[in-house]
Amino acid sequence: MVQGLASSRSQIERQSFRRVMRLMLTGMGSSVFILMAMERSNLSEFLFSPVAQQLEPTFLWLSAGAALNTMSTYFMGVLNGTRQFRTLALVQVFVPLAVLLAIIASEKGGVGEFNVAFVSVPLAIGFFSGGLVSWALVRYTGDSTAPRQNTPYPQKTETKKIIRFAFSNLSATVSATLAQLFIRSGLMSTAGLAATGIFDAAWTLTFNYMTLFLTAIGNVYLPALSAAMAPEEQKTHMLKSSYIALGVTTLIAYILTFGHAFVLRLFYSQAFFSASSLLKLLSLAIILRSVSWVFGTLIVATRRSGVLIASEWVMNLCLVAWVRYDLSNSLELKEIGWVFVWVNGFYLLFAVEYACRQNPLLRRRQVFFPVACAVTPLLAAYFWASL
Repeated sequence: MVQGLASSRSQIERQSFRRVMRLMLTGMGSSVFILMAMERSNLSEFLFSPVAQQLEPTFLWLSAGAALNTMSTYFMGVLNGTRQFRTLALVQVFVPLAVLLAIIASEKGGVGEFNVAFVSVPLAIGFFSGGLVSWALVRYTGDSTAPRQNTPYPQKTETKKIIRFAFSNLSATVSATLAQLFIRSGLMSTAGLAATGIFDAAWTLTFNYMTLFLTAIGNVYLPALSAAMAPEEQKTHMLKSSYIALGVTTLIAYILTFGHAFVLRLFYSQAFFSASSLLKLLSLAIILRSVSWVFGTLIVATRRSGVLIASEWVMNLCLVAWVRYDLSNSLELKEIGWVFVWVNGFYLLFAVEYACRQNPLLRRRQVFFPVACAVTPLLAAYFWASL
């Protein structure tokens, strides 16, 4: 949605695009609610088997909350695509705040005991309130891209492209989520709960926080890159964002590598000190991943559905297959860390090569030299500590 609004060249195009997206999100939210409501008994039994029947109404309210959340998601996409960043920040703060206030109000009002069943109703109310406030803020800021009654739908070919790209994005996200689930399940079944806990600790300190940081950059970077017409402007956005991502993730990686004992003691306990080797390798991997993400975003900005699906699925399938192979031969977590380094290194090569072919003004040395300078001391420190 952000890419479509940012890359549209006229108000009519934006209005038509929003009309399609509004229809898609309404249909998606309604479908989620209907399917979850119809299958609530089976899903409740699967998720909460000991008390499945008592929690069926809870599941209904949770599905309503998920459906209502699409309203605020839609308006956040509008604000991001039209680059109204201050209002977007207000909405991003208010939606979780509305949920929290609804839960606190229900608790103070003595509605019931604080549990899953209790939280579900204020959760749905909070998401609904957040959606209403999102709508009001978008209207207040002057919503010139809102579809009018006489706004036409895009041509059928354009609508198909939009839908195909939306599902390509969804497919890419699903591949990353499935890869993480398969890796965790493989660790749990072969190495046990303790090793899985250590992996989760290292993953949270590296990839989870990196994802939050890149999402923040993406709020500005994706609409700017999508709107860029000239190759020089496109190159400037990519290099500037890659240097910001490289600088921040390198600083984090150095803190995690040279201060791993302090960080693990601060966030976890001494029981997690065995995660230090894995933490150092994942710190290397997030440097490679952050830079490759910047150049890989060009695939999204240019709406290349086939390249997006193929690159994300191949990377995640290789990651899962390689980790599973290592688990069948060795139970050392550092071997899994090296898998993340190699796979993200190969993806960086692909993303930079793709960006250079799309934009001839971009030079490979402008990317690989700073990355090499960032990772070389970390590699040296890792091997020195292994001696």
